[in-house]
Amino acid sequence: MTFIPSRLRAARRSGSLSSALAFTALAAGLSVLTGCQVDSPVSADLKGTASLTVLDANTSLPVDDVKLEFLGGDDKKTSSGGQATFENLRAGTYLVRLSKKGYETSQEPLAITTSGTENVVAMNVTQTYRIHRVGPAIKGRVLLRPLSLSDSTATVAGDSVTVELRLTASGAGAGNTLYLTPVRTTKTSSTGYFTFDSVPEFSGYTVAIPEFARGGKTFSQAATTVSSGTLTGSQQYTQPNIVLSPAPLGPLQVFPRSLNLTPNQGWVFEFSSSIDTARSGAGSIQLTTVGNVNATKTWSQNFTVLTIAPSTGTWLSGTSYSVVFTGVRDTQNRTLASQTITANRTP
Repeated sequence: MTFIPSRLRAARRSGSLSSALAFTALAAGLSVLTGCQVDSPVSADLKGTASLTVLDANTSLPVDDVKLEFLGGDDKKTSSGGQATFENLRAGTYLVRLSKKGYETSQEPLAITTSGTENVVAMNVTQTYRIHRVGPAIKGRVLLRPLSLSDSTATVAGDSVTVELRLTASGAGAGNTLYLTPVRTTKTSSTGYFTFDSVPEFSGYTVAIPEFARGGKTFSQAATTVSSGTLTGSQQYTQPNIVLSPAPLGPLQVFPRSLNLTPNQGWVFEFSSSIDTARSGAGSIQLTTVGNVNATKTWSQNFTVLTIAPSTGTWLSGTSYSVVFTGVRDTQNRTLASQTITANRTP
């Protein structure tokens, strides 16, 4: 979640942000078609039952009338207890699309596994999903330092500066939800202001500005944490002014799409620029736990998206894994600052 060679982008309204969620890939070889079965069934005769429950991510209360869509069963809506049951599902891995007005549309994994050797049977699955209500807003302003670095007065960045809102997996109730990175994108106004409306109730947001040119200089900004805790209801959070200084090249950055590891699913990282794997070297990206772990690494999106998985194909329960980046270079010969990113296998 080879990894998917492309990801679907969310539909966005001109000049504002759509609350629609883009779908990303789930595991090696998955299709990006909405709600599709993503691996080959073992046998048409092997069928199981999925009992699904949908909870509000922040309140943990059941959510009714949530539409659940996936191939292999009729579309259904959750009951007053937030539940829906699908029967006669062929063994395999699915992506389930969850949608309801007032909530962020999401796509979640569902696996109908098999057991046994001589008499193989499909398993009945009980799965709980969490969805995020939308409503809060995040606002801010982008300023530029003058091209003369001796002058400390910041000026308004003006319009058309791209600002990205990223959603990390550290927020409450993140679960296995597959959110787009970034989850929202907008442009600054003529006075340098930006607004993200109707974002999901969540913590762990960051604001980032991709590299851009202005007045013969290049500007960019590493992700800045929105330090307001969990955004809920109609709360409006104002980000402190983001002041950018000119630089020959902005920093090379890496963003994990999740800090929770799910069995049989890859750990996905997105880089701010295409990586030069020949220049970076074989040992520049290492998966570790107690010791180094043999891992498969799959690149996609023009070498900007990396999927890492243990060679055994699954993460061990109760185990913490780290990816260590040292000497990673992009095609412009920029070096990623050495860092270690750690995640835990979810129960």
